[in-house]
Amino acid sequence: MKLWPVPLRGTRAFGFVGFAIAHATLLVGYLAAPQVLAGLSPSQIAWDAGSAYIAVLPFEVAFPYVVRTDQDGRSSSALELFENGKRLGPAHSGHAEIRERGHGRYSHWGNALWFAASDSSDPRINGRSYTAITTASVSPVLPLAVAVADLLLLIAVRRRIAGFIGRRSGALATGGIFICVAAAALVAGGVLGRVNASGGPPKDPALVLDTLRHAILGVGLVILHWLPGIALARLLLRTGTLADLMLLGFPLGMGFSAALAAIVLLAPHGTLFAALCWIACALGLIGLRPSVDELRGLTWTAMVSAPFSIGFGCWLGLLWHGPTDSLPGSPTGDLVFYAASIESLSFSPFPHLNLGYERVPFGGYYNQLFPGIGAALGRAITVEPFLFVLSAGGAFFVFSYALALRAYVLAAPSLALGPYHGVLILWLSVIVAMRYPTWAVESVPMIYLAPVVIAVAHWVSKPQLWASLIATAIAVVGSALGKVVAVTVLGPVGLAAAALRVVELRGAGKLVAIAAAGGCATYAVMLLARFADLLSTVPLGPTSRQMAMQGLDLLTLAPYLARDLSSALLAFLAFLFVPPLIALCIAGGFLLFLTYPFLFNADFLCSSLLFGLFVHRAMERRRSHGTIAFAALSLAVPAILLTDPSGWPSGIAWLACVGGASGVALSRRLPPTGGRRRVGFIVGTALGTTLTLCLGLVAVARGYVIVDSGWRSGAPELTPAVREIWFAVRELTPPDALIFTDQVSLQPRLLGSWNTYASMGRRQVFVSNLYQNEVTSSNLQRATSDLRENEAVLTGKLAPDQLHLRGRYSAYFAVVSIGRSVPGGWRRVFANEDYALYAILASP
Repeated sequence: MKLWPVPLRGTRAFGFVGFAIAHATLLVGYLAAPQVLAGLSPSQIAWDAGSAYIAVLPFEVAFPYVVRTDQDGRSSSALELFENGKRLGPAHSGHAEIRERGHGRYSHWGNALWFAASDSSDPRINGRSYTAITTASVSPVLPLAVAVADLLLLIAVRRRIAGFIGRRSGALATGGIFICVAAAALVAGGVLGRVNASGGPPKDPALVLDTLRHAILGVGLVILHWLPGIALARLLLRTGTLADLMLLGFPLGMGFSAALAAIVLLAPHGTLFAALCWIACALGLIGLRPSVDELRGLTWTAMVSAPFSIGFGCWLGLLWHGPTDSLPGSPTGDLVFYAASIESLSFSPFPHLNLGYERVPFGGYYNQLFPGIGAALGRAITVEPFLFVLSAGGAFFVFSYALALRAYVLAAPSLALGPYHGVLILWLSVIVAMRYPTWAVESVPMIYLAPVVIAVAHWVSKPQLWASLIATAIAVVGSALGKVVAVTVLGPVGLAAAALRVVELRGAGKLVAIAAAGGCATYAVMLLARFADLLSTVPLGPTSRQMAMQGLDLLTLAPYLARDLSSALLAFLAFLFVPPLIALCIAGGFLLFLTYPFLFNADFLCSSLLFGLFVHRAMERRRSHGTIAFAALSLAVPAILLTDPSGWPSGIAWLACVGGASGVALSRRLPPTGGRRRVGFIVGTALGTTLTLCLGLVAVARGYVIVDSGWRSGAPELTPAVREIWFAVRELTPPDALIFTDQVSLQPRLLGSWNTYASMGRRQVFVSNLYQNEVTSSNLQRATSDLRENEAVLTGKLAPDQLHLRGRYSAYFAVVSIGRSVPGGWRRVFANEDYALYAILASP
């Protein structure tokens, strides 16, 4: 299909000159962003309520610049407020928090500034001067216009670009690596000064090294996961290609990893026994003889994608780490939940106690495979929970993704040598198939999902019924041990493929196939029934509609609108490339995502990646529709690049790391030709990317690059003092103690209703986590009642042994703010500058 009938030859030079000018203008715009300043006179300031005052800011900037405020998105404002030259803060505070707590908090909202004086006095009469300074941002209109022009140009010349890359891939890779190494060296040497100086405190070298250690661990876990899985697949299949073994071995490895983690956590001398089991299983690889080309392809992919994988893990770890001995952390609530799950599984693997809420006895095991592995590894090595989820999880995600894609290419080498634009469409589907970059580990079961989707697509593509049943089994097992809701797409795809072939069977074979399919269908229905209650509480409709109802402007909404439109188009286009019954399943995944995105964000990954995999196979027959498929996928690119909670830099990191690793995995051949030159190129590329990564980490450790998520409401809640007090709980209280704390409220904060960090103490807490348990998340009255009882204990009005409790406890303790008055007779056990740990009496 031609996008336009006009020949490109006469306008090609003009198009590329315009391309260069547009991007140069955009770059200059970012580099030359002006700083604007406004002094606040007492006559401009008005009282709001409590300690809060409002001042209208007279910021005026000319196009293409705008002044971003917190109203534009989460913590978008770059404004700094000074009182007599001293910086106030925390910034981005909630208006209610400013009114109630004051003391320098402020929020830049629209064209106004809500703020409080440093001592909560009246800024109109306290005699102090107030100055607001901010840096203007390039209007989203400009990069959006450039992006649209880029998309049109890319669609128009995609075959020329793909062909050029294919012919010059070696030279382009070498040149790109040289530029990256040179740039990283300049930054690490301090030649370019401090990058993102206002982003937050610099990271210390200990955190950087620990982040790197966990990212390397993530790459190693992929190998430890896959090798016994391949051996088990070989045992089950008896024969098969390396691709068959790998793409069955990954889901088998999930089950094997779960079994080993259970052995380590539950059995006496479990670590030794699990190690022996792993070795015994891996011995099944003896005698495996893959072809030379298969080994070359896997070696190339593993060596070059490993630095990309480690880089992505390091990026996420440095952005979202938890509190350390010297640095605060600003992780999201889900990240805290999964990190805390490692500690709760270490403390009580069976039953898996809900340490954040005493009256809900057990936590579930759904979505807990990776935290369980982290808890098991903690018995042998030092594992930092946040970095394990972030760095090890991020590296695991990218590395396993790349190897699974290479296995997919190995399964059908003729497809890898097919049209370049078919490979480009598959690569683009890999790029867009995620809610936003951080979500790959924020919902850490997602790290298993992409290889499972690729495995399902591989086995569905085979003509035999038994292969379709294997695909269905992979869908069920992979979703049960990974991202549970994925079965709503992957299960129907496997069943649809089996239905197309079951008519070929007769007698008992048909009955067995129907029974197996019925069992899988029953599981999927039971899973949907489990979420039936949630469907009535979560917002209905596409993400863009929900965000529009929050009052966000059209430019902020544009990436979400584009992705929703992309989903609708891809649901329709699936019927052009895929057999109708399977296309219906893929379209159903897009429909679930558009209807209930809160629950079914994972379905967007499943359907998008399945679409790319099937289009890749069908491109020879449907080449005329390639442009439409490419354009529909391209609509989802802005969302993955621009909507991460930490901002667009994470989108660039995603494009570089995931795009680079998947590009290596999907490469048609290993450049350059020739034995020694090929080995030299592979080694040189791996060393170059590794050197770039190392120099970047040196720059972060030396403070020349500030890496920070910027995701916070007010000051970071998880401070070193919070970490210290809960580690004191772990060390200074008996295992069967019950802890009460004032780090809980109805407010959706990390030390409010989302407080799962308290599980780091490895003790049962009466109530800290109201949001992430089934009882209080949907029952405000019950949550309020529990908070009332908790407060009664902390004030001495109620004795802990007078409560209706699930279990019996030998001692009771309280973690409270340092300035809080406590009942007489309580004994202080430990204290720091912010919190104290008390032993409390059982009777008043």
